[in-house]
Amino acid sequence: MSRDLLAVLLVLIPYVLSEKLEIRMPDVKTTTHDSYLVRPFKITEDEIYILGFEAVASSDKVHHLLLYGCTEIAHDKEYWSEFEGMGGICKYDSKITTILWAWALDAPKFELPDGIGFKVGRDANINYIAMQIHYKHVVADPDSSGVNLVVTKEQPARLAGIYLFADGATVIPPHSIINADLSCEFKGKNTIEPFAFRTHTHTLGRRVSAWREREGRWELIGTGDPRKPQMFYLIEGEKTLISEGDMVHARCVFDSSDRDTRTTIGSTGKDEMCNFYLMYSVNASLFRFERMLPLLTKREKSGSGREKRLSLFRYNDDGCFRSKRFTVPRYARITDPLANRYEVSSNWSLSSAIGQVGGLSHNTQQDQLVVFHRGSNDWSSKQWFDQSNNVLFKTEIIKENTVLFVNPETGMIEDSFGKDLFIMPHGVYLDSEDNVYLTDVALHQVYKFNKGEWSKPSLILGSKYHPGSDSTHFCKPTSVVVDIAGNIYVSDGYCNSRVVKFDHTGKYLAQYGESGTEKGKPGIMGLVHDLTIDPIHHEIHVADRENGQVHVLNYISGNFTRVYPIPGSVYSVDFSTDPPALFAVNVTDGGYRESKIMTIDPATGTIKAASPSSPSPLNTPHSITHLKSFGLFAGEIAAPYKVWRFIPSSVAPPTPDTKDNSLTKTILRKISSTQIPVSVVILLAIVGMFPVTYLAIVVVVRCRGGGQSRDGVDRSGFQKLLKDYDSSDDEDDLVFKKPGMRY
Repeated sequence: MSRDLLAVLLVLIPYVLSEKLEIRMPDVKTTTHDSYLVRPFKITEDEIYILGFEAVASSDKVHHLLLYGCTEIAHDKEYWSEFEGMGGICKYDSKITTILWAWALDAPKFELPDGIGFKVGRDANINYIAMQIHYKHVVADPDSSGVNLVVTKEQPARLAGIYLFADGATVIPPHSIINADLSCEFKGKNTIEPFAFRTHTHTLGRRVSAWREREGRWELIGTGDPRKPQMFYLIEGEKTLISEGDMVHARCVFDSSDRDTRTTIGSTGKDEMCNFYLMYSVNASLFRFERMLPLLTKREKSGSGREKRLSLFRYNDDGCFRSKRFTVPRYARITDPLANRYEVSSNWSLSSAIGQVGGLSHNTQQDQLVVFHRGSNDWSSKQWFDQSNNVLFKTEIIKENTVLFVNPETGMIEDSFGKDLFIMPHGVYLDSEDNVYLTDVALHQVYKFNKGEWSKPSLILGSKYHPGSDSTHFCKPTSVVVDIAGNIYVSDGYCNSRVVKFDHTGKYLAQYGESGTEKGKPGIMGLVHDLTIDPIHHEIHVADRENGQVHVLNYISGNFTRVYPIPGSVYSVDFSTDPPALFAVNVTDGGYRESKIMTIDPATGTIKAASPSSPSPLNTPHSITHLKSFGLFAGEIAAPYKVWRFIPSSVAPPTPDTKDNSLTKTILRKISSTQIPVSVVILLAIVGMFPVTYLAIVVVVRCRGGGQSRDGVDRSGFQKLLKDYDSSDDEDDLVFKKPGMRY
């Protein structure tokens, strides 16, 4: 047997022999909000290895779920409340306390890479797995949320551990954007290989990142948006190894622009958290759990609230909990991904002529752009409707295929359908199974076509040629989205100013929104022109065209939660999950060449970028869609009818090893570009030397005497005292700045 084959078999053996272990809450109830319950599981084997995790829980009820490995647990009970009485998870003097896994926001199951597992059991000094669940609200009915573990008794080649960054000191002032920074020297004896990470904050967190610093050189370990599903994300590409003596840094960016009170780090939904979980592996023969920070005792407490909390409840022996502000070198900084601008792809076009573009979308399985156009029918060519919104030209059915499947890279049309069906196409949407939903404002109907079955619709909503406002009629419906449960949401539309909800069979369920022109009130809408869905936060973003607003509807609660303005009239919106971003296209009062595609922070409504650069080639853009690998696409309803492709603009980063002499170069350029006599320049240089010389003399005088200070202590060779939180200013303190904001 060859060595390569033997290596493959050794990696695969644990997975072949794996089995499932279930841990559940025992039908618990709670009487308060923000309850933290702990459920222990006794491990009877000498050693078992965890290869995968899957939460059996819902984010509607559970804020987060954590698994801990403990030598001893805090209580000998079936379950207990972490913060009642003595509380705790692992016993305070437990030999081992380590985090094994963390989950939130409906994150999917997580499988460790081949050949890696967490070792638990008596040989690992982990006799218990303790599951902590944070219940957001009162649990009136018995709950059995929990986790399924994939385990094996066969040792994998590498063993996993968690290195935790956790801040307990930051105070977030209102109406601010600030960083919480953590810095530590890594004291582990073994070199670790990070392979996954997870970020965690509450509502104000915008980005969490970590770096390794070695000999002055910074390398990014990982960065993530905590508003995404809070799962462990595998690190792609070359791994950044961490060895003893390396400095490790983590940063959380918080945005409290819409909060009127200060926010502290804490355990409730009104508080904040700043966590970066680094999952790593080492060779199984070298691995050992070790406490990398000294355990605080009563005599060692300094009295700060943070140290008291850490001394009462040990969360992870292996990690960084020290607040220390730092400056990230320019070459290693994390830029705001939403601030990137998109520019026209000048060499891209569709392979054939089209009519007015009613809608754009894309499928998920083939990465195709989907275009819904009006062929030879032109809404602006004549009066299509009477005063009661009845279509006047029922016989003018479009003879061309109206639905086009387009290669987004080449512009070639790869499939099409939809001839002899529509009069005035408007919106198109593809669900997670690539079923196609279409709206026609002349027919007052919504059509669903199952994937690949283009000859006949599988579902029709609305009454053909009959406008209305009840549960079976629409009046010029404009757009559709579908949630993960299959519920259908229709924007209705030009007449009714509402969003209508149906189940997957077409049964009417509810409607949301009221007609009005008053701006700034969530749910008060005019022309409801487009919808897009955010599956992460269970929200639908509604384009209120003439009012120039986007309304946000929580489709679980049925409530409009917020509204934010868009310059001009907002025609179309599209949501992207990675990173979370809302794209909106407008037509302003400036008319031609004033339209822009805006990139918006969906949590705050802040416009981060407007694309493309001026002058914009967009005329009257009617619909947009975003394909992550191919850019943004916008469709026109004004001649010449076309679809534009926009790709991210590229900005070359500064050379890492080059010192930043930009200020010097700027001064020299300005001197060389002005008519300043050489004698004047020399005179200014001589005058400028006096304060520098004086300062040097003062420093020398104060430093003489072998480095001895006034108190008689020899401080030569000492580094600057690192305070618990260094408030010194630096240009990298704030990553995302807002004009006029106080920092």
